[in-house]
Amino acid sequence: MTLKDMLIAIGRTALLCGGLGLALYAAISYAAQYPVFVPAAALVAAIFVTLLIFSDIRYALLNGLIPAKTSSIRKDEQPKLYWSFIAFDVACICAALAVTVVVLLRLADGGGGDN
Repeated sequence: MTLKDMLIAIGRTALLCGGLGLALYAAISYAAQYPVFVPAAALVAAIFVTLLIFSDIRYALLNGLIPAKTSSIRKDEQPKLYWSFIAFDVACICAALAVTVVVLLRLADGGGGDN
């Protein structure tokens, strides 16, 4: 790949990311006018975070290992580190569930409140 090809590829990527970023900004700016949008977006995000972390915990408990950047943390070899990661993930799930409950209460109370 020549320097010219690399610069063209970088330019295409910049245009694509810039265009998509502006489109996303426009969509969120438009949707933020509605009072239910912000709590609903927070609810969807909290549910997805909860599901992702739950799948990590489930995988770790079923297989006895937690994938890490360079290697895996095995329950047999490093039990303290393994259980500390599990405890941290459980704490993250509790926080995400707390956000979910608060948002649901706000939505039930009056449709989202002030933006």
